Amino acid sequence: MTALALAPALEPDRRRCHTSREEYFAWVRATFADAPASIKSRRYFYNRFLKHWPDLEDWFAEPLLVRLDLHGRDPHEPGKRIGPSHEAGPYLA
Repeated sequence: MTALALAPALEPDRRRCHTSREEYFAWVRATFADAPASIKSRRYFYNRFLKHWPDLEDWFAEPLLVRLDLHGRDPHEPGKRIGPSHEAGPYLA
């Protein structure tokens, strides 16, 4: 075993948090100025995700299948995934 393997995991210096609504919406308007439908849908999914996951640390603490909106169903089931995390993918990325 190496010394690095024995070292304690470092805690992040600060908590992960959502960007402010004003900052995100300004970025969306500037980036998608020629696509009003994209602006509207990104704002909607941002709001929906924040309503479902107001604390981003809670989202990160969930198991991956919950974060991917795949819990409670067969992961190999065909069809579109739905849920606040999946639909907010562009915001999360």
